[in-house]
Amino acid sequence: MPTQHVRPSVRQWATLIAITIISVAGCSSPEPQAAPPPTSEPVPTLPGEPAPPPPLSTSTIERPRGPLVNTDPCTLFTAAEGTQLGFVEPGRRKNVGHARACNEFRMPPPRYGQGSVAIFDIVGIGDIDPADKPTPITIGRHQAVERRLPAKAICDIVIATSETSRVDVGTVTLSTELERGCEIAYKMARIVEAKLP
Repeated sequence: MPTQHVRPSVRQWATLIAITIISVAGCSSPEPQAAPPPTSEPVPTLPGEPAPPPPLSTSTIERPRGPLVNTDPCTLFTAAEGTQLGFVEPGRRKNVGHARACNEFRMPPPRYGQGSVAIFDIVGIGDIDPADKPTPITIGRHQAVERRLPAKAICDIVIATSETSRVDVGTVTLSTELERGCEIAYKMARIVEAKLP
C-alpha cells in the first residue's frame, strides 16, 4: 500500500518557521554589552529661551567657584522688585544650561516678554561668544557687558563677579520691543548689582 504524504497546514508551517527564527537568533545574538557611561548633555532649549551652551570642558569644570555659589538667584531680583518694574508674575527657580536661574518674570500684554537672572559659577564674561558682539560697560562697581541678540529679541546685561563667574540679567521680548527690553534689563541689572559682593 503506498505511503500517503500529509501536507503540513499553514499553522504548522508558521510554527516551524517561528521556532527556526528564534533558534537562529538565540545562537547568533552577541554577548550583552555594558551600557555606555552617562554623558553631560545640554539642557533642551525651551520656547523663549536662548540655546544652552555646549558641555563644559574639563579645564572649565576645574575652575574655582564664584562668590555666589550658595546664593539663590531669586534673591537677587525678587517678586516685589519685579512688580516695581511692571512684571505681573514672579520668577521661577530653574537650572538652565550651566546656570542657576530665576526666570519667567512675565511682562503684561500687549507688550509680552520675560525677564530673568542667572548665576554662572564657573563661566565668566570672557567665555561669551565673540560673535554675540558684547559691548563693555560698567554697572555700579562691576565690570559688565551688554549683549543684544536682535534675531531672538534678547537683551542681556552680563555682570562679572570674578574672572570666571558672572550674573546674566536679561529680557526676551517681541522683536519690535528690543529697545524697551534693554531699558528694563538695565533697571534689573542695577538692582541685582547692588546686592553683589
